[in-house]
Amino acid sequence: GFQERGWGRGCVSQEGVSMIDATATLTYEADSTASLDEVLDELALMLTAGRLSESNRIIVRNAMQSTFSGNLAKAVRIAVQLIASSPEFHSTNVARKTGVPMQLSGYT
Repeated sequence: GFQERGWGRGCVSQEGVSMIDATATLTYEADSTASLDEVLDELALMLTAGRLSESNRIIVRNAMQSTFSGNLAKAVRIAVQLIASSPEFHSTNVARKTGVPMQLSGYT
């Protein structure tokens, strides 16, 4: 879950980075005996209601694996950041990739 903090109040430092103006900090802790796939399944369920596509799941899984090095908390933070930037996080329907570039209009 997320823990709310007041504006301008100091938050917990993560990996030496001061979170002085953060409005919330991640307080979710994965089960230390869980595999990366189990952690990813849980995060995908919580953050996308299970809509995370297989292609995005692979991207997140690879990023978690490459940064894991025994530090599950770091792998979780990276997974949350990537999932939160996915289309599935920002919608209530299933995102489908068509391979066709999106045509933008109204911009000059």
